[in-house]
Amino acid sequence: MWYAKLPNLCCKRVVADIFCIFAIQKTRNTNDDYKRLPIYNGRINIIFMILKEEKIREEAALAIAKNMLVAARTAPKACGIDNLELGIATKDDITAISQCLKEIYKEKQLEFLLRDSENVLAAQCIVMIGCKNVPTGIDCGYCGFDDCGAKPQNVPCFFASHDLGLAIGSAVSTAADSRVDTRVMFSLGLAIKQMKLLGDSDYCLAIPISISGKNPFFDRN
Repeated sequence: MWYAKLPNLCCKRVVADIFCIFAIQKTRNTNDDYKRLPIYNGRINIIFMILKEEKIREEAALAIAKNMLVAARTAPKACGIDNLELGIATKDDITAISQCLKEIYKEKQLEFLLRDSENVLAAQCIVMIGCKNVPTGIDCGYCGFDDCGAKPQNVPCFFASHDLGLAIGSAVSTAADSRVDTRVMFSLGLAIKQMKLLGDSDYCLAIPISISGKNPFFDRN
């Protein structure tokens, strides 16, 4: 036959590879993926692994969250003073935040706290951003007092709050570049502050991340 007349073994091997029969073997591994096994002369030459999107969501969300922390850290700061505290909550930490928010709801009786305590469980991870209420020392008077020395400790320094906002904006813009769903939530920040997940931060905000068909942090009941 024409196959036998091919000039050399290498050429025959190429043709054989082109016309080889592909057997689809439905085999289970730890990720419940499928393997496509090309068979040549009774031997398996190559294994193609199908990586399903649902299996990589947590890994992808965590990678994006890390980039968000970098963006938050490098955001502009008044006088170059860095008072930010940053972190990422995952799995058991998210459950703990949810439970803490339920306890805060019992105290404050604000319905949206109970709603958010359930809503946050839809997140693959949470980016946490906080800052300390440390005056810059430029005596701008924007806080309502004559200078930084006259400002009481419990009165927010404008620039500390401003830096927190810049960090949040930088983080969520990074998330938008990766097309993941997020929402800035102060309610989660209450739980994060109470749990001291960001140390002694005076103000905390949270950005839950979701990779799913629809953003679960909007259109909530």
